[in-house]
Amino acid sequence: PTRSAATYWNVVETPTGDDPLDALTVRLAAAYQEPWLLKFHLDDVGSAAGRAAGLADPAARVETQDQVLTAGDYLSA
Repeated sequence: PTRSAATYWNVVETPTGDDPLDALTVRLAAAYQEPWLLKFHLDDVGSAAGRAAGLADPAARVETQDQVLTAGDYLSA
């Protein structure tokens, strides 16, 4: 692995708004119109991700953003 849970995040600059992902939360909130609908969606997606994570081998390697971590470190980052 090239990173661990402690070294995964590397925030260098405040988002500028130029990247479409910078406005993701704002766009999601606007799309759902009602805050409880967005909360329901994020809770549902988060629960599904949590269930999938519970099935993952913690020693398996995961590659993301040109970094390699163990699944255990990725899930705790």
